[in-house]
Amino acid sequence: MQDITDRLRAELDERPAPPPAFAIAITVAAGRRAVRRRRVATGGLVLASALALATGWAATTGGVGHGREDGAPVAGTGHHGYRSVTDLNDLVPVRYEGDGALVVKEGWSITERIDDPLTGSSLWNEPALVVDSAAVVARRGDLVRWVILWQLDESSGGARSETEPGRSFPDLSAWVDYEVEVLTTSSTTRLVTLEDEGELRARDGVRVVGASEPLSALEGGVAVRLRVDGDTVWGVAHRQDDGSTLLRVALDYPTPEAPGTLAGFVDHLEAGR
Repeated sequence: MQDITDRLRAELDERPAPPPAFAIAITVAAGRRAVRRRRVATGGLVLASALALATGWAATTGGVGHGREDGAPVAGTGHHGYRSVTDLNDLVPVRYEGDGALVVKEGWSITERIDDPLTGSSLWNEPALVVDSAAVVARRGDLVRWVILWQLDESSGGARSETEPGRSFPDLSAWVDYEVEVLTTSSTTRLVTLEDEGELRARDGVRVVGASEPLSALEGGVAVRLRVDGDTVWGVAHRQDDGSTLLRVALDYPTPEAPGTLAGFVDHLEAGR
């Protein structure tokens, strides 16, 4: 026993001391991926399939704050400490107030929350930095919404909502990782894999609706149409040098001028190059 103790002590003594400081930029970037989860209540979730998108909301009150850190109740009507309002819809039943507090539609409750998944980042098509963000599980009876929402300033921001979550991502945290990846880079490695022989495979819960042959105009990329939960996702899959598959998501398709078909998507891509 003493011999084992001496060995452990010797090994510990030989370990290098931890660095005295950290790099702020690296820490912020890592923090976006390892977001802190806060559970407000417990209980099972009724999970199904579909994705809904809501963007371009405008706040009606001034001032920008940061997400609540202490979990203290917001004065109001209960709902696990969140004030309720009546001017929200069932698609996105959560929003930011001007002071940075979240409010929830009357009759809904927030049962899980992740703070700051996008804070300090810029969106793929927006140079301004996100000043505040959160992701939540909102519930009303058997209805469940996963929502990620953000503020760019006191009067603008956006949100994405999963209306029947569960098929493609097992929990809120996994879905948030995917959403942050797409919102900040318009690409993801989480949906499909191009095998060595060229076969396109979807991860569990993702369905390939259609795929083109490798296209020389897209540097050998494969145009794909996917179903992720209930949402249609269009993108171009490329096999990387490390063997992973990067899907560049086309968040600007379909358009009023371009039909929502695989052939129309290929035409759209080739016209843009």
